[in-house]
Amino acid sequence: MRNAIIELVYDRNKRAATYGSGSVEVRFFYAGKQTYFSTGVLIEPKYWKNGRVTRHREAAAMNETIEIMLMRVRRAFNDLVERGEFSLADLREAVRVKERKSDEFLAFCSRRIEVRCYTLTEARKRRYMNCFELLKAWGGIRKFGDVSERKILEFDRLLVSRGLKQSTRWAGYHRTLNSFLIDAHHEGLIRANPYRNLRFGRDDGEGAIERRLTFAELDRLRTVELPTPSLERVRDLFLFQTYTCLSYTDLAEFDATRIEQTGSGLIYRGKRVKTGADFVFLVMRPAMTILSKYGGELPIISNEKYNLYLKALAKFAGIEKPLSSHYARHTGATLLLNAGVDMEVVAKILGHKSTAMTRRIYAKLLDTTVAESMSRAEKVITKP
Repeated sequence: MRNAIIELVYDRNKRAATYGSGSVEVRFFYAGKQTYFSTGVLIEPKYWKNGRVTRHREAAAMNETIEIMLMRVRRAFNDLVERGEFSLADLREAVRVKERKSDEFLAFCSRRIEVRCYTLTEARKRRYMNCFELLKAWGGIRKFGDVSERKILEFDRLLVSRGLKQSTRWAGYHRTLNSFLIDAHHEGLIRANPYRNLRFGRDDGEGAIERRLTFAELDRLRTVELPTPSLERVRDLFLFQTYTCLSYTDLAEFDATRIEQTGSGLIYRGKRVKTGADFVFLVMRPAMTILSKYGGELPIISNEKYNLYLKALAKFAGIEKPLSSHYARHTGATLLLNAGVDMEVVAKILGHKSTAMTRRIYAKLLDTTVAESMSRAEKVITKP
C-alpha cells in the first residue's frame, strides 16, 4: 500500500471547456500502472477547489459521494493485497462489486446521466444533476430493491418539505427520477416503474395563464426607454419570442436561413428541441423587423442570464411579475387566441402534439376571454 497512489482528478479529459462541466474521478497508480474510477460527480470548474467541491448548494452531498468512492478503492485494494492476487482488472471488478452492493441504483443513475445529458443544454443538465444529488443526499433509494411506490411518495414529501410547488416538483425532480426508472425497467433491473400508478402534477397548465403579460404590460415593455444596449437586446429577444411563440430552447436553435417565402408570407418550420414535434408559424412583420435589426442572427445569451436580465427589464417597465422566458411563449399564445386564431392553428404554432394539450393549458384563458367579451357586450345591451 505504501507505493500505491490514490488521488482525485478533475476534468481529466478536458471536457469542461466544451461542455461547461467536468467529472471528478479517483486515480489509482501502482507498480507503474494506473486506472480511473468515476465518482459520478459532474460539476463546473468554479465549484472545484483544492480537491473538494466548494460554494455549491449540494457541496456536502457531492463531497460525501467522492469520499465514498475513495474509500471503496482503498478497501478493494487492501482486500486484494491481503489475498495476494492483485491486478488492475481485479481491482476494477472489486470496486464494481462494492458499488453494486451499496449504491447500485445511484451508480446506474450516474451512468444514465452521462448518456442522457450528452447533447442537452446546461440548464437541462443541471436539472438532472440537481435531482441526482438530492437522491444521494436523501439516501432513500440506493439499491434497486428500494424502488417502490412508498419510496416515491417519501421522496415527494421531501420535496414538499422544501417548499416546492407541485409543478416544480414534477418538472424539476419527479420527471428526472421517472426517466431513470424508465431506463431501469427497460434493462430489466426493476419489475415495474412505480410512477405508472402515481400522479404528481405533470404540467396541467394552471400556471400558464398566470405566466403572461397583459396587453398594457406588453405595451409598456415594448415602449419603455432602457439605459443599456444589453437590456434592449433582451427586450428584442422577448418580443421576438412573443411574436413567434418559441420556447427558449427553440429560440436558441432559430435559424433564419430556414425562413421560406410563400403566397401567405414568410413561413418558418421546425421541430421542438424538447419533444421533436413539428411547428410552423408566420414570421410577422414585428418579428422580421427585430431579426433584420441583428442581420438575421438573434443575440442569444444563456437562459440563466436571459431570465436574470428579464427581471431587470420588468422593473424598468413597471411590471410586478417575475418575468421569464416562459412569459413570452404564453403571452404570444394569448395574443393569438384573443385575436380569434383557431385552437388547432395555435397548437401547430406552439408545437403541441395535440389540441388537447393546448386546450388544457389555455382553457382557463378562453373562459376568461368569453367572460370579458360578454361583459363588454352587456354594457352595450343594457345601455339606456
